[in-house]
Amino acid sequence: MTNQEKHKIFGQLLESNKDKLYRICLGYLYEKNLAEDCFQEVLINIWKSLDNFKNKSQISTYVYRITVNTTISFNKKEKRHKQITGSNEPDFNRISNETTELGEEKSEKLAMLRKAISELADQERLIISMVLDEISNKEIGEIMGISQNHIGVKIHRIKNSLSQKLNAT
Repeated sequence: MTNQEKHKIFGQLLESNKDKLYRICLGYLYEKNLAEDCFQEVLINIWKSLDNFKNKSQISTYVYRITVNTTISFNKKEKRHKQITGSNEPDFNRISNETTELGEEKSEKLAMLRKAISELADQERLIISMVLDEISNKEIGEIMGISQNHIGVKIHRIKNSLSQKLNAT
């Protein structure tokens, strides 16, 4: 692949997937500044990995897989850093304040949903983030390395768990 082709493909990938990739980072990390740092690492890793794409899956699946792996690695590094420095909880007041333009009631519900999602296990947070981005179960399975049927079961369990958390409040 020539450098010009790589630039063109990267530009197209970024244009069509950047919002979803960023939301995966944000959905996993829940802190805007960390998500932005992670997103930059994702873009670097996608750029470095483009030459290795073998067309065995959709390129969007390949890019999501890079995003998931980068986000997991980034989060591990960040958790080690937070163990040294302290603060380990996301700031839900800040999240709430960012959504005030939606209206008070919707903002409150959105903040409660985000809090409930943040309490899920890491893999479950990634899966529900992709569901919210309307990625198909088949593609989520390919990204996560899990069968489509197992993804369906996991999504059902995640939704039940979120429903229980939200109804308990």
